[in-house]
Amino acid sequence: MLLKYGVRIFKYLLSPRGPEHLCSRHKLRYPGRTQRDYFGGNKMTGLNFSANLSFLFTEHKTYAERFQAAAAAGFKGVEINFPYTESVEDLKNGAILDVVLMNTYPGEGGQLGFAAIPGKEKEFADSVRAAFVYVDALQVPRLHIMSGVVQGENRAECYETLEKNLRSILPDLEKRNVVGVIEPINNDTVPGYFLNNYNEALELVKKIDSPFLQLQIDIFHLQKIQGNLTKFLRAAIPVTAHIQIAQVPHRHEPPSVGEINYDYIFGLLNNELNYKNWIGLEYHPEKGTAAGLDWVSKYSTKI
Repeated sequence: MLLKYGVRIFKYLLSPRGPEHLCSRHKLRYPGRTQRDYFGGNKMTGLNFSANLSFLFTEHKTYAERFQAAAAAGFKGVEINFPYTESVEDLKNGAILDVVLMNTYPGEGGQLGFAAIPGKEKEFADSVRAAFVYVDALQVPRLHIMSGVVQGENRAECYETLEKNLRSILPDLEKRNVVGVIEPINNDTVPGYFLNNYNEALELVKKIDSPFLQLQIDIFHLQKIQGNLTKFLRAAIPVTAHIQIAQVPHRHEPPSVGEINYDYIFGLLNNELNYKNWIGLEYHPEKGTAAGLDWVSKYSTKI
């Protein structure tokens, strides 16, 4: 009996249909898709990659030069973490691509925002107003609302402050048709950053329940904070407006050596979750920006 089934399995593996056909016979494991679909064997034309100009093309000094380099590489969209080092006029003149995401003004001295800091409501409002100047000029559709670094403040009070501040800017976001996003950041990379829990962030977005406040998932931070990527992505994608990617632990290109199987992650986003928003490349190139982009065409025909 064992020999009989062993011969059948051997013939099956050598058949032209290949072993991925097995997946179609086990729909509970791969519902409606083959293993090839999940692990990158088919081109994933639905993924949209944007270049983070605060991480990529830093071989060029000005943002105008980085716009040019990104366009030459084929990108249609870019993101800039903190554009405030250049004037609105200079950025607008050099912006030959869509700016799809930026962060609120972070403050001076490494605060990285004020949204969750009790007693800093005025600074928070000022930081958002400063961001809106750039958002309006560059027509940026997503604004990352940074919660800030805490130093011993009561966490419950910080959470209440964050919710109150986020609710307070919803009318301004809606008026501009801009989606505000919040992003948890791991405390190894940024010690003391308040919003460091993805489940809490997801609960807060659902509690506020506005199309103008969504989640931003950086898969680098998600892996560092909690792992279990598939389960969280499945739960959070309906309220996720932006994703960023980098390998763990060294924050290099997704295909570099590390903890995350991006073949699987890209397949999950494209084929099961049907994610259509931007995916920002927020990593430190291992050997220069251009040399590290050869992987992109495997996953998208439109970057």
